Amino acid sequence: AAAGPWRLLIGNYVLEEALSADMGRVRKAGFEPVVKPSARTKKSMNRLFISDFNDRASAQSTLEKLKRHTSDAFIIEERGRFSVYAGSYLQSGSANSEKERLKAAGYVTTVKHSTIAIPAQNLSVGPFNSKKAADAARGRLKSAGIQATFMQK
Repeated sequence: AAAGPWRLLIGNYVLEEALSADMGRVRKAGFEPVVKPSARTKKSMNRLFISDFNDRASAQSTLEKLKRHTSDAFIIEERGRFSVYAGSYLQSGSANSEKERLKAAGYVTTVKHSTIAIPAQNLSVGPFNSKKAADAARGRLKSAGIQATFMQK
């Protein structure tokens, strides 16, 4: 067996809710979760498009009005045009719910799909001084419904 220390990787997360849920399960299994940033992950996003503008001032004016209804709004400048978006969502259900909510506030949005590199985080436990100790911990995690893979570090 190779020398340690060993860690157990639980997963890579872009959604804070999923990370928090698994951290709770790890704690319940008797371990202290370790969260560290990882490489950005490319994900398909559902962006709620409002409108394009020829000048930043017009886009900024629309953005300021939109910010009264959502804090997620932003502007993207592309090829001399300014696009206003009401938000960007990983889950299409969240995008559709927000689209309906904004419609009730008088905003017509179009869902545009875009692949974006977004921050991700790794969840792990350890270190363990031996692979045997890491394997025993992996068994406890598995009993709690958590899959983990070995990492030598």
